[in-house]
Amino acid sequence: MSCRDFENLPRFDQQEALERCMDSLDFLQELADVFVSESLPMYLPRIQEGVDNRDFDKVAGNAHGLKGGCSSIGLTRLREMSYCLEKAGKDKDLQTMERVVAELTQEAQKVEQLITSRELWR
Repeated sequence: MSCRDFENLPRFDQQEALERCMDSLDFLQELADVFVSESLPMYLPRIQEGVDNRDFDKVAGNAHGLKGGCSSIGLTRLREMSYCLEKAGKDKDLQTMERVVAELTQEAQKVEQLITSRELWR
């Protein structure tokens, strides 16, 4: 996976998400709501602050946490963006961090809208 091919990835894998949530759409929706209300507001500002301050460990650690939340609810594209950001932090690759954080922020906003409106499940 290249850190440049995000648009070619599916945004959401419902089958994977349901498998992780014991085939319960209600449980998946509950986890997604927690992701929107707790994970995104916690990780996104920390990641941006890490990029702004060139704090590579902060970026890598918080991107790793975000990646886990994405995995649990099938957010394929956002998970891969988080992975690339985590790797860029570990590699101290500021240029990739700056590029990917912008894409990740936009994708997170779109995902938040889709989860909140329940359009992601349709």
